Amino acid sequence: MTLRSVLSTIPLNVEFRRTIVGGHLNDWLQVVAIAAQVVLSDQKDTFRWALQQSGAFSVKTMYSALNLTHALSFNMNTWCLKVPLKIKIFIWYPYKGVTLTKDNLARKNWQGDLTCSFCNANENIQHLFFDCPLVRFIWCTIHVSFNITPPESFHHTFTHWFGATRIGVKKLFGVGLCHLLGYMAI
Repeated sequence: MTLRSVLSTIPLNVEFRRTIVGGHLNDWLQVVAIAAQVVLSDQKDTFRWALQQSGAFSVKTMYSALNLTHALSFNMNTWCLKVPLKIKIFIWYPYKGVTLTKDNLARKNWQGDLTCSFCNANENIQHLFFDCPLVRFIWCTIHVSFNITPPESFHHTFTHWFGATRIGVKKLFGVGLCHLLGYMAI
């Protein structure tokens, strides 16, 4: 299937095995918007690396681009911690938005109660780890005890929070955070 055959129909000539929801739907719409701007011609295709003037790919420019967008922050800070792999994977799940919270279960046709077990708000990843009154109390206790500003989200935690921590303390901080998030989920 060619790009021309996909873009020549409305709606687009694309089928997915699963329904696209949430952030994935937004990502798909961004890809469609980018693809719609492509001007097709009958010339021979060429590859051009837009991050370098010469158009040639280099690992250095890719690495620099990833660092500027903080795309590596979570991976570099989390996978290097000296905690069991299952804990690293546990904190990776909510960061990627795939933790089986009640809202995610409901998308899979689960028929249970969607409210948080500790309050009456709808349960989602953001609520479970950051917005629930019980969790806010825990973050507030940490703030008062260690003078650490509570995080706002997983993205904020692993990009800005870790970045603001002194290098010597960063790994210890990460280990403590992993254990704390594990206790919050129990």
